[in-house]
Amino acid sequence: MKHLAQAAMMCIALLCLNGIAAPGDVGSAESWYQKGMQLAQSGQAEDALNAFDKALSMDPKYEDAWRAKGAVLCSIHQPDQGVAACDTAIQLDPKDWKAWANKGSGLADMGRFDDALTALNKALTLEPTDGPTWSNKGAILLQLNRPQDALKAFDEGIELDPDNQQMWINKAAALAGMGKADEMLAFLDTIIARKPDDAGRYLIKALAAGQVGKMEQSVQAFDKVTQLLPDSAVGWIGKGQALANMDSLDDALAAITKAISITHDVPDAWNTKGVILARLHRFDDAKAAYDTTIALAPRFPGAWYDRACVNALQGDNAHALSDLRTATEMDTTLKTAAKQDEDFKTLRDDPQFKQITQ
Repeated sequence: MKHLAQAAMMCIALLCLNGIAAPGDVGSAESWYQKGMQLAQSGQAEDALNAFDKALSMDPKYEDAWRAKGAVLCSIHQPDQGVAACDTAIQLDPKDWKAWANKGSGLADMGRFDDALTALNKALTLEPTDGPTWSNKGAILLQLNRPQDALKAFDEGIELDPDNQQMWINKAAALAGMGKADEMLAFLDTIIARKPDDAGRYLIKALAAGQVGKMEQSVQAFDKVTQLLPDSAVGWIGKGQALANMDSLDDALAAITKAISITHDVPDAWNTKGVILARLHRFDDAKAAYDTTIALAPRFPGAWYDRACVNALQGDNAHALSDLRTATEMDTTLKTAAKQDEDFKTLRDDPQFKQITQ
């Protein structure tokens, strides 16, 4: 199962803190700033930075441009430069809460969580009604091992912005991390109850339930996803994975086959199909599924590893070792997994296996 992303995601939607300026004269600092914002919001970060630099070359005290530049730099994980740009914006306007919020995100990306919390608290002092800033504060508090305070921050954010899915995910992840699985699922049920025809809400619950091992509830939520969106490959893949985790292999295979009938080019679907077929001892069919996975995604280490397992189980040691070598070169953590994997028990004394897994 795919795991829910952890809550400490500080650079999410930084640009929502920065509005697009009104059009300015062609060639003016204002027009370059506007162009930069449009480029940033369309995902063209480098071009946006060039536009902001052009604006700042014309007007070095253009505070909005410094703030926006900082936000873009933080969003592309260049936090040192991003924080420096935010600091310049703050020097120009100490009451710019957006610059403080962006600075907090950058500091968090640098692992400076105490300083990040200080910056976000300053932002919230200046603008206490911004939900995403509360949510980011909650994520930082989790990193500082203050889960109860984090939950309060998430609740503040959700009250201000009740339809923000990232906040739901953050709170759910916090509750899961605290071992409060039932409370987490109850919270997600309240989110679903507000809009019971929203497949996205069921999807969040399905993934969260799977993360904490509540597979029956995960399958039930995926059922709702596929009922509301019958052509959702994501829903069918998730359902198949959850059913496989419950050892309902025939039903899992049916779900994955449905997903593949909807979209043929999702590597995760083919790899999951291979895993299910291997567990059903349909090894040749499993290898065919892994072959398709690798053709679609040659850098998918799990597919190479899983195909190595099947080759080993079939006594094809040469191909098993070749595939395992490729897998471990992509992901060195698979070396430890291979040493402990019963699928490779016939290879444990093989010199090549020892060399690959050392």
